[in-house]
Amino acid sequence: MDAFRKGNTTHNSIFGIYGLKENCMKKISLYQKVKLITNKYIDEGLKKDMIGIVLEKYNDEYFEIEWHDNRGNSIACFAFHINDFEAIN
Repeated sequence: MDAFRKGNTTHNSIFGIYGLKENCMKKISLYQKVKLITNKYIDEGLKKDMIGIVLEKYNDEYFEIEWHDNRGNSIACFAFHINDFEAIN
């Protein structure tokens, strides 16, 4: 139990070292809907919980995503790290 509290588990080493969330283990496919889970893009007009569409997969960590407002108008389209969004159905 002490090893778990100290973060010395296989789970923590896999995800902690690389800074990846469990989301990265899920398959993100082209044209899948995703939700922004951070407010760090507020200057680009993007807010947490906005919905976007995956347009391109560059590698297992970076994806081109187009984000839309409530009316469906495109707001932004650029590469995002997998830790910045989550897949939705």
